[in-house]
Amino acid sequence: MNKLLLILLLLFPSLPIADNITRNPNNMMLITASSNNYEFVAMIDTGSSTVALNKSTIANIPHTFKQLVNVILANGQTRTYTSVTIPSITILECTLLNIEVVVFPNDDHNNIIGLNVLEKLMPLTFTINQLTGSCINS
Repeated sequence: MNKLLLILLLLFPSLPIADNITRNPNNMMLITASSNNYEFVAMIDTGSSTVALNKSTIANIPHTFKQLVNVILANGQTRTYTSVTIPSITILECTLLNIEVVVFPNDDHNNIIGLNVLEKLMPLTFTINQLTGSCINS
């Protein structure tokens, strides 16, 4: 990475890098997504296998129960969460249908956009100015 680019990122981590993408103070990339006309902010997490939404977000989106799933968290702990299906999610101007989502039982966690959605936006390109992807029909 260019040294100047790295310095800018360190000095201004909350600079918007696209219309719907920002970096938070922890340098996590956040994106605006929507489902059922409800907009929410989510962290882009290439280490997560699935989308995960917190209790407040999922309360605003129609969903159907799928199953209980065991999830291994980033800290290595295993937890059991509810898995649901939402009718759609729109991200980067792509609307994807019937998306499996893990539900965090409270609001202590950021919403997460995981690989089950990111892989449908391939090729996905991260640059300092933008995040781009192309819809894959699903």
